[in-house]
Amino acid sequence: KDIYNDGGKVFFMNTVTGQVFVQVGDICRPATPSKAEDAKNCRDSLLRWFEEHANRLAIGYYYVQEYRPSQYPSIRMISQFPTELDPVHCSRAVTNGVEVVASSLFVPGKQFSLAGGIFMYSIRIRLLTSESG
Repeated sequence: KDIYNDGGKVFFMNTVTGQVFVQVGDICRPATPSKAEDAKNCRDSLLRWFEEHANRLAIGYYYVQEYRPSQYPSIRMISQFPTELDPVHCSRAVTNGVEVVASSLFVPGKQFSLAGGIFMYSIRIRLLTSESG
């Protein structure tokens, strides 16, 4: 059965194998490992996915930020842009008391471009005080 998706993320689980998948647009990918040695324990993959997501939030790999759409009240959301804890996918520089942190994500989906997805960038700038280092 096809799953309608208007561009947001949809998570679903194969109840036979226990594998969790994420669908973004018309691209579907595994959201949890599907290792052969985990076959006997695969039915808990949804729980493992939530545990890993909560762990990444707790250690600062993901973070809560305020989002301010132009015509709506601000809301708090979980950002999945890489932080300084992921130095391969995130860069940080400090010059003259100004900190700049930059990271990017690839968002798959044909609705974005002919190439099957787009890169989204996050540039965070803040003025450091003597207390913030």
